[in-house]
Amino acid sequence: MVADLVRRAQSGDAEAYTELVRRFQDAVFATAYQTALDFDAARDIAQETFVRAYEGLARLRDPRSFPAWLVRICRNLSVSWLRRPERAWAPLEVAPPVSEDVAAQVASRDLVTRALSALPSDNRLALSLVLVDGYTYREVAEMTGASLSTVRGRVHRARRQMATEVLGMVEETLQGNAPGEEFTVDTVRESLNRAQQALDAGHRSEATVIARQAWDHLAGLSGQPEELRNLRLQSLVVTYHSLLWTDPAAAVEALRQAMQILETAGEPPNVAFCLSEIARNDPKLTPEERGALEQRAIDLWREAGMHQAVAEALFFRGWHRVDSGDPASGLVLFEESRQALADLPYGDMHGRLEATDEFLRLAGPDMDLEGLMAAQATCDVAQVDGARLVHRSEPGYGWASGDLQDHATFASAFGGLWRVGWFPVTGPGAGHEEESDGFSYTSNPTRRRVWLEATRAPETPAGAFDECLLVRASITESPLDAEDESPQRKRNAYHCGELYCWFARGVGPVAYRFDRADGVRVNVVLSRFGCPESSDARLPLVPGARWEYVPAEPPPNLSGVAVTRLTHRSDTGECYFATTVFGRRSRSC
Repeated sequence: MVADLVRRAQSGDAEAYTELVRRFQDAVFATAYQTALDFDAARDIAQETFVRAYEGLARLRDPRSFPAWLVRICRNLSVSWLRRPERAWAPLEVAPPVSEDVAAQVASRDLVTRALSALPSDNRLALSLVLVDGYTYREVAEMTGASLSTVRGRVHRARRQMATEVLGMVEETLQGNAPGEEFTVDTVRESLNRAQQALDAGHRSEATVIARQAWDHLAGLSGQPEELRNLRLQSLVVTYHSLLWTDPAAAVEALRQAMQILETAGEPPNVAFCLSEIARNDPKLTPEERGALEQRAIDLWREAGMHQAVAEALFFRGWHRVDSGDPASGLVLFEESRQALADLPYGDMHGRLEATDEFLRLAGPDMDLEGLMAAQATCDVAQVDGARLVHRSEPGYGWASGDLQDHATFASAFGGLWRVGWFPVTGPGAGHEEESDGFSYTSNPTRRRVWLEATRAPETPAGAFDECLLVRASITESPLDAEDESPQRKRNAYHCGELYCWFARGVGPVAYRFDRADGVRVNVVLSRFGCPESSDARLPLVPGARWEYVPAEPPPNLSGVAVTRLTHRSDTGECYFATTVFGRRSRSC
């Protein structure tokens, strides 16, 4: 019974859904074709139909209605395909010579299309369903929602209208072009692509659900071993990244499964990636276990000649040593990291090391770290996109030590870059407004509304700036998190709140305030700015530009500075902003 298969699939039975796909794939293909009258488009529409059904199956209340529900999804997608603007024209091209077999196949398809297009749509659908895979009249009635007698009449009238010789060609062509057994693999692949898109958009909960469903579904599929292995890996990697902030233990477990597959396949560099991520994110590891995993990853990358990965691992190990009170060994690891990068083009790892160099200068030649309360060496990567600079890398792309309150005291105004998602360069101007999704520790993205105003900046140690562009943003949590009491939801208070960032022409951000949802205020102003050449932009994107920020209301017994430098700009418009934070308590405290 179809209803039983649907119920089993809704409860997570992958084999049941596989059987549903196999049972109805030809019906869906025929439904798509009778609307699109294009074999290739019909395959694409049919595949998308099963993807949509796969993702929405849990919401189907009456399992008995699955056939009609599936056909309805397919018909809606087919109509959407017909309305696509790019179908309105096609460029004229000189067709290459074709073989007689190919020419006959094309002529056959053309005849089928012209013959079926002459039929009324309901008759065309009924006839297609009967011809594709021999569906009975009763099955067609169930799928289309028509009565049995109505279906019989539609098929009869369609058969009578079609010439006998054309009917035979229609049957042969339709059956020859119906989806094969690999169709269900295509469905899973498309689902995983959708999961990755959801992850990229910040919808981690959706990405997790789709990736896990795909993993379960893969257990019941047959196909090329390498293809299935790659799909399993894709499912596990998406699951890892979607769960990393909300459920680190489950994320690490997914990565361990991926590592087992990679070890069996003999892919040491990717095994090393898994080892490094596990070492960084598994909360259950002891320092000794963490160090052993990191060292094993470094050894594998060295053997594979992957210098960028080696440099990154050494960078984080060096900062772990500094943070644990052993700066001398940290310096050795930083130098090894630089050596690994010696022959590589400039990238974010170079920026992180330049931020580290700035920290070492601030700490002094004797590495006096007494009273250190906030340390940071990060590199944000942004891309010039028209009139604005768009943030590209994730926040915290480097090392940070100290609690959130300490980093609220000593912060760079460039923290607004990743919170807003972009900074103005030559535009937009006052009056501009927009909304978008933002970063979240939970599975649901935050929502940010951004608008621009012309105003005067607060007083700064670097001077007065009267004609500024104020970038304002209101960042709120998802309504879906309203009842969430998890630590991740509480950490989102660090990202939500009201943001103000003032831009002076030729200088960039001169003041920055962020009133966080947890009641903490970030409030810094420009204390010094330097740029190798003048610029009329709201944000001068000149390599070597340097911004220093201090608290607008300096707290007693605390000292420190946040430095951001534009260390490199590539020919393709990538900008690397290295940020260093150095804050500490007075020795008299």
